[in-house]
Amino acid sequence: MKKFIQSLCVAAMVLSAVSAFGQQADKIDVIHIATPEYKDQTNKDGTGLYFDIVRGVYEPEGIKMTFEIVPWKRAEKMLEDKQADAMVSAIRKKERLTPKYPMFMEYLAAFFKKETVGEWKGIQSLNNRTAIWMRGYDCHEDERLKGITFKKWDEIDDYETGLKLIEKGRHDFFIDALVDINGYLKTKKPDNDGLSGGNA
Repeated sequence: MKKFIQSLCVAAMVLSAVSAFGQQADKIDVIHIATPEYKDQTNKDGTGLYFDIVRGVYEPEGIKMTFEIVPWKRAEKMLEDKQADAMVSAIRKKERLTPKYPMFMEYLAAFFKKETVGEWKGIQSLNNRTAIWMRGYDCHEDERLKGITFKKWDEIDDYETGLKLIEKGRHDFFIDALVDINGYLKTKKPDNDGLSGGNA
């Protein structure tokens, strides 16, 4: 099953490359990636799973991969301004050429203080509440949160700030990818008393 999924990812990326470059594919010798740094996926030294996949798809075709590690919003802007050819782990948008099958499925999670919010009752718990998320993630525009109106929202630059804002009751929810929130909490081991989470 694992090999099948890997093959599917690579096949999707190859199809994406063919669609993007069309008849010009034989003239392309470099693909420039703009991306935030994701631990073990897009490391600053050029290692990581996503970079390995991109190289595995393009290098056999004689196309070299170059990259820049930049914040999310800057990566998106570079893509829009054609200063980069691609962005890994980008959110699907109508105007973007994206593979039919994603490299992975991201599950949103909402981290909160029970004392402030009470029990999690599903996605509607977010309605008319304050929320924070990592800069550039634009959760207020996310299709998965359609129908949710935030009383107030803000963007942050790091997990430590987000956790402090929730612990101090300055915001009700910290929304992010479940895998990233779990990863941060495992390394930092905050005082979990009264802190909770739910899948958005």
